[in-house]
Amino acid sequence: MDCQLPFDQHLILSAIAPRLLFIASAVDDRLSDPPGEFASGCLASKVYRLLGSEGLPTDVMPAPGSPLFGRISYQIRPGGHDDQNCDWEQYLDFLDRYSWRSM
Repeated sequence: MDCQLPFDQHLILSAIAPRLLFIASAVDDRLSDPPGEFASGCLASKVYRLLGSEGLPTDVMPAPGSPLFGRISYQIRPGGHDDQNCDWEQYLDFLDRYSWRSM
């Protein structure tokens, strides 16, 4: 069965603008499409900017282990579809950078 949705992932990400968003990918999680996840963050950044906020700080996908921080943040790490300690370290860093200041 071929399931096609009438919208793309970036439209869902854009719908929460300008709220904080963290996109996490893994190199070997190909079913989640890491390049597509990053591209969706780039496209959603246009809506963030339209609303007077920042999105992703760049439109160049970072190397694994080099997270990008902005109102939309992104990381890609080695490995597959799971949560690792390095993921939680980045989530907490993201919260320290943005969440507490916006409350």
